[in-house]
Amino acid sequence: MLFKMLAIQRAWEKTPDTPKPRQLFVTKSPILAAKVEECFTNLIDSLALAGYSPDELRNLRSRNYDKKMTDPLDAVDYRPGFPHKYSELGDHDFPLFITFDQVGSAFA
Repeated sequence: MLFKMLAIQRAWEKTPDTPKPRQLFVTKSPILAAKVEECFTNLIDSLALAGYSPDELRNLRSRNYDKKMTDPLDAVDYRPGFPHKYSELGDHDFPLFITFDQVGSAFA
C-alpha cells in the first residue's frame, strides 16, 4: 500500500496542474500509522535527492546528522491544531496517516 501511495504522489508531482490527490492511510495501530508515515516521508525525501551531486549530499548529511528520533507512542495526538472536520483539511494535510480512533474522534 505504501508504494502505491508513493506512486500516486510521484505521478501528481510530475503533473502539478492537476489537483493534489487526497490519500488516506487508516489503521488501528497508532504506531503503524506513525511508522508508515515516516517510511513514506523518507522515500519521498530519498527520491528528491536523486539529482544531487555527491558533494551536495555530503553537505546535507552533515546538516541533518543530529536529527532526533521520535517516539512512535507519541503518535496518538501527533498533530496539534489538526482540523476537526474533514472539510477543513487542506492539500497540505495529505497524504494523511491516521488511526480509526482519530477518524472517529476528529471527524465525528
